[in-house]
Amino acid sequence: MTIEALRASPLLASLPESTLIRLLDGSEPVALVEGEVLFSQGEEPDGLYVVVEGELEVLRRSGRDEFPLATSRRGDLIGELALARGGTRTATVRAATPARLLLLDAEAFIDLLTDRDSARSLLDLVTRRLAELELQLRQRDRLAVLGTLAAGLLHELNNPAAAVARGVEHLGAISMAWGELETRPADGALLDRLSGLLDHARPPASALERLRAETELGASLASLGVEAAEADLVALLAGLGIAASELEATLADVPRSEAVAALRWLALRGRVARLVEETTVGAARISEVVGAVKAYVHVGEAGPQDVEVHEGIEAAMTLLRGRVPSGVEVVRDYDPDVGLVPGNPADLNSVWMNLLDNALDAVGERGVITIRTRALDAAVRVEIENTGPVVPPEVLDRAFDPFFTTKEIGKGTGLGLATTHAVVSRHRGQVTLTSAEDRTVASVSLPRARR
Repeated sequence: MTIEALRASPLLASLPESTLIRLLDGSEPVALVEGEVLFSQGEEPDGLYVVVEGELEVLRRSGRDEFPLATSRRGDLIGELALARGGTRTATVRAATPARLLLLDAEAFIDLLTDRDSARSLLDLVTRRLAELELQLRQRDRLAVLGTLAAGLLHELNNPAAAVARGVEHLGAISMAWGELETRPADGALLDRLSGLLDHARPPASALERLRAETELGASLASLGVEAAEADLVALLAGLGIAASELEATLADVPRSEAVAALRWLALRGRVARLVEETTVGAARISEVVGAVKAYVHVGEAGPQDVEVHEGIEAAMTLLRGRVPSGVEVVRDYDPDVGLVPGNPADLNSVWMNLLDNALDAVGERGVITIRTRALDAAVRVEIENTGPVVPPEVLDRAFDPFFTTKEIGKGTGLGLATTHAVVSRHRGQVTLTSAEDRTVASVSLPRARR
């Protein structure tokens, strides 16, 4: 190995020859075949590597999967982050082609820092690597959130869309049935009274109430002389919530032939009203979900602005509603004086989405999630608390580490709060995570907007 091989690295090029000779004397050549691992994520660092020849791929492990971060080539330095941070290797490096490297011992790192130009280059390299790591982290978290959003949207849109489609289909059938009515009530006052019955109708809340209503309506129809052949009206009218006593009083003086026509008109009229209501509710729900998506992503937003905290939280809850099990209660303890915080709406909404997603994972099938907001003198505090198992101290200690997660890749962030921490820090706020006595609390403090 020669000094020229070291000078191929921009980081080492400015070092005096005496320093390069010292580095060579304390170095060790390394040769790798294609596919061979140089070092693995989580290992203790043994020094710095300079790539002399070949290509190496830098991989990050998350769960059982690995994804590529970068490619290192001739002249690149490998392994400086672990030494700079004083921790373990943050990634795995594997030879993409046959490669030759030079292993410089840890003392070489000190030598680099003593040279002004090399120290500046090293700082630039470390800063660039950290920026790349943050970008990868944000992209991974956004993909995880997109997966959560996609699953939630499919669930949230499926039921209202089906209700709208079903309503339109049934309305078409009712329109045909309406045209096939052989006789219609001609008395306008009677039609008004029948419509009034629908205005006061209360559909039965349970199967037992519906059975009782059908029994009472059956008796009322019999007293009006309606034959058993017309008894199919009983189920329809009972489902609409028509009170037997009011129906009997309305049709008391109406001839039987007109009474049957009036009942069929009333049943069709009620079904139309019910289907229109269901279709309207379904369409409104679709609009609500679409509005929540717009609030979450803020398509075309102009940049930082004053953000309504409660609106952002509710937008996230709307998108996550399909993930809330029936045994989980969501409690909102909102301070009406919270007001606005300055910042980027899309970034802040990603914070609420991430924290709520983690809370839902932690609480399981039964428990309580409490969303608490408080207006402080110069700040707003948002707490998302969930019942469930206590988070181990070793997980709490690493919750804000880049790429740390308790989930497999593509399954969400799983307490991986590095991006949340970065967003909150950019907004001049603080985020903490505590866990004790079967309760875990994620707390975010953000400066309030100036009034």
